[in-house]
Amino acid sequence: MAYTRPSFALAVAAGAWLVTAGLLLWTDDGAGADGTGPGWFWMLGELERQLLALAFVAVPLTAGALVAARWAGRGAIGRVLGIRPWRWSDALVGVAIALVVRAAVEVVEPTTGTLGGPFGAPPVVVAVSVLGAVVVAPVVEEVFFRGVMLRALVDALGRRGRALAAVIAVALSTAAFVVLHLVTLGPFAPAGLLVGTIGIGIGCGVLAVVTGRIGGALVAHVVFNALGILLIVL
Repeated sequence: MAYTRPSFALAVAAGAWLVTAGLLLWTDDGAGADGTGPGWFWMLGELERQLLALAFVAVPLTAGALVAARWAGRGAIGRVLGIRPWRWSDALVGVAIALVVRAAVEVVEPTTGTLGGPFGAPPVVVAVSVLGAVVVAPVVEEVFFRGVMLRALVDALGRRGRALAAVIAVALSTAAFVVLHLVTLGPFAPAGLLVGTIGIGIGCGVLAVVTGRIGGALVAHVVFNALGILLIVL
């Protein structure tokens, strides 16, 4: 067991998830106080919006993961979260998962657009956007969803049988992962986003359950996002 108190870890994770979802909805306020024009978030500069949106995801999820691992886990935080030990074989499987899911996304909805948007953007904004998409977001999300949520669910449901606990844990952690990505889009979510988040959620979840570590999931998520950025550049 990674968590001696999995219920506490899940309660912390639920709180962090709700805070993150609330903050994301806050940025999607639609209109100003008078009901017209852009809301407060869209009146900020491009760089401020990028940094704030990144912080609204990274800070509560990271804090939730650290609190859960520290106060409900067994042993060092890195081992509780499944970051350690590292296995290069996990990384190779992670790359394969990323390639398969990215291929599925491109079949459903080919990646298009530009890094700076239709009107271009300053290099620093593009750099923050790429760093957030390729490094910060996937690492934070894997540590939270697979390192805390999935592993705590497996431990909490272990009495039902390891196989059933694993299936339920992958399904619930994937659902939470997908919903958080869709919270500001509602019914207007692109098909490619749905395929990508579901594919990464299931693929990374299964890999984390099978190996007992999240190293491969981290690689899969980073490579998947990096390939998306590469396709935009090309």
